Amino acid sequence: MRPEFYRHKNAADTQILVVDDEREILELVPAILRDEGYRVSSAISGDVALMILEQGLPFQLLITDIAMPGLLDGYALARKARELRPEMSFIYMTGFAGMASVRSRGAPYGEMIIKPWTTQRLLDAVGSIVRVRAELRERDPVNPPGIPAAAR
Repeated sequence: MRPEFYRHKNAADTQILVVDDEREILELVPAILRDEGYRVSSAISGDVALMILEQGLPFQLLITDIAMPGLLDGYALARKARELRPEMSFIYMTGFAGMASVRSRGAPYGEMIIKPWTTQRLLDAVGSIVRVRAELRERDPVNPPGIPAAAR
């Protein structure tokens, strides 16, 4: 765990849903993010993640594997998540470089992380999204561009 002064100042205000069918990743990513002060939930599949999202919890960021078993791969999950929470941001993870080169099937824009990634790469991706969201809020706390009222 890094000292408190290294943590992103908006970490405690950021709720993240991590989705991956590999148990090791599903344990590692939330542990890393919790150590940095983020609030994190996890799901073992896109199908389970959708059920969690449908509960209306205030997730700002979805970190999802792309290739997963079940009805929803990472791209399909992101499309469904965008319908439920238009202001949500996305980070896609994949071990298949070919999948990363195709921002495919109408999936919302998001950062791509190729497995195996480093802890620093993960934290940089999350930090940049959190930083942009915070800057938008600072510019206009009442009506920040790109962040619907439900996300404020």
